[in-house]
Amino acid sequence: MVKINLKDIPSGRIYLRINKKLMGRIKKLLEKSHTVLPYPVKSQLYRMEHGQKVSLSFIKNFSLNLEIPLEEFEKNIDVITSIKCTEVGIKYPKVPINFATKEGIRFIAAIMGDGELNKQLQVRYNNQNKKLVELVLKSTKKLFGDVDYKLYYRKDRTYQLHFPKIVGIITSLLGIKSGYKSKTNYGIPSFIFNLDRKIQAVFIRQFFNDEGNVRLKDRRVQVKQTVIVNTSKKEIKLNSLKYAHKSLIDLQKLLIN
Repeated sequence: MVKINLKDIPSGRIYLRINKKLMGRIKKLLEKSHTVLPYPVKSQLYRMEHGQKVSLSFIKNFSLNLEIPLEEFEKNIDVITSIKCTEVGIKYPKVPINFATKEGIRFIAAIMGDGELNKQLQVRYNNQNKKLVELVLKSTKKLFGDVDYKLYYRKDRTYQLHFPKIVGIITSLLGIKSGYKSKTNYGIPSFIFNLDRKIQAVFIRQFFNDEGNVRLKDRRVQVKQTVIVNTSKKEIKLNSLKYAHKSLIDLQKLLIN
């Protein structure tokens, strides 16, 4: 999956606020068609009309029943969030969210590098280089929209970016697994192998900035990533490719592609 549309996002506990422009058009459509609505639907429409959030599940059903394309809602979202009682999320989201861009590829590489998608589906990114952190933040906003975030400076002198859960929910649709990368051991999303080499280069550069280094002593470029395997060190040395992290195997394929 390269582009994430509203229909692709799981409906459970996702909430939207729709802008007044679309609400005005919906109201006129309902008046013109003389549609009789049940009370629960009227109640949700009242919320929408007064700038309150409603569930994505309701939006999908409402779109289907009144034959209003979901694309119309996509263009008119003021905020999307995973928490009903807060404004923390993505304001004016750029749906469909297109990951096949330089910004999308950099975001994916950052998560696979010094970032994470934790078990709570929260996206975080750590780096000592503030310019790299700022670049990832800029790319994230250009990719998703006006994303809320928090930036911490930790005791180990690294900067840590935190993004809201809705970003993690959308990111997980790419096949990126939540949890420790050493355990989940996922590879590079397959669509990246079909992209233009210039865009692939963005992934390689970001991933190397996070996980790579240059050994001047023997002029070697190396990239490391930990994976947990149930076997002996001797077996790993004899079959290093077999037990390597999938992201490193895929990175090798990307380099020689």
